[in-house]
Amino acid sequence: MTFIKLYGIERSGTNYLAWLLNENFLDVRVLNNLLGWKHGTQPLDETAANPELWADPRWMARTVNPYWNQPSALADHVTNEMTAAVRDRTIRIVAIVKNPYAWYVSYKRKWEDVPVEKWRIANACHLRMCCEWPLAAMVRYEDLLHDLDGTLAIVGQRLSLSPAHDVFRDCGVALRPQDDLTWQQQRDGEAFDATYYRERRYMDELTASEKRRIRKAATPKLMKALGYGG
Repeated sequence: MTFIKLYGIERSGTNYLAWLLNENFLDVRVLNNLLGWKHGTQPLDETAANPELWADPRWMARTVNPYWNQPSALADHVTNEMTAAVRDRTIRIVAIVKNPYAWYVSYKRKWEDVPVEKWRIANACHLRMCCEWPLAAMVRYEDLLHDLDGTLAIVGQRLSLSPAHDVFRDCGVALRPQDDLTWQQQRDGEAFDATYYRERRYMDELTASEKRRIRKAATPKLMKALGYGG
């Protein structure tokens, strides 16, 4: 079993990437909240093996569905293997990032207040982790939409993963953590319009002041490091 620790802030495409990894590579287990909350910045060090730190306590406190409260139920089964993978640095790390302007619009649709500084803080941390870990990949959400095959091929190469099929598969629908839905049920949901991102139509939903705020908070330096230009 190959463990892949997934990182990415809310509304950045973590559910989509988790589906792609589980579907397209052999013998992998994507860890969303095990070894740290996927939306957080918990480093993979000696503290990561503590089940009490496997999810942000604020997030767990407001979670009512036991399906998403898995860490304690899974702890005994996988703790030893995961601990060894962290210790030996054989566990894989994948972090996903979305264009800050697109992320802002997506976040604003669900929550009224957008903590735009979080994009900079979390993604800078995830980028640093990926640069320092031997088997890691930082994935841009937009690259999955523009060139799924090429992007997954690079991820597989960097993480030393074996493909599960001759051709990479895409779910083709919007994936969201619906409380009572399995992955298969979510796949039967609404069709996903990738042209919204390819054509950058999200920019039309931002005011001039919001664009200035995003650019200032994200910082040109970090945006350039992540491939979004300066």
